[in-house]
Amino acid sequence: MTTLRRAEKKGLVYIRGYRTHDSQTPFKDGYLVTWINQNKSREQALEEPVEKTNIALADMISTSPIIQRVHMIRDIVIESTKLRDLTSLEFIQNKLDCTEYELNGALERAMQLAS
Repeated sequence: MTTLRRAEKKGLVYIRGYRTHDSQTPFKDGYLVTWINQNKSREQALEEPVEKTNIALADMISTSPIIQRVHMIRDIVIESTKLRDLTSLEFIQNKLDCTEYELNGALERAMQLAS
C-alpha cells in the first residue's frame, strides 16, 4: 500500500475506498486501484478511473445494507424535490422497512456523503 500511495501522490493511480468527510477506509475486500492515463487531459484521465470503479462497485453496493439505504434515501429526496413535496422521517422509515436505529445510521451516513 505504501508504494501505491507514492504512485497516487505522483498522479499515476487512483485509489478508492469508503470516503467520509475527512478520511478514507478500505471496502470490505480492500481498496479499488486503477491506473490514471497520463496521455489524456487531467480531467479526462480522472473521469475514467472513477467510472471504472463505479462499474466495479455496482454489484457490491447492493450487498451493503447501509449503502443501499443511503441510495434509497437519496432517491426519495430527489423524488420529493422534483414533486416539490416534503418527506417525513416516518415515510422514509416505512419505505426502507427498517428500525429507527437503522434509519438514523443511514441518514447520518447519507449526510456525510452529501457534504
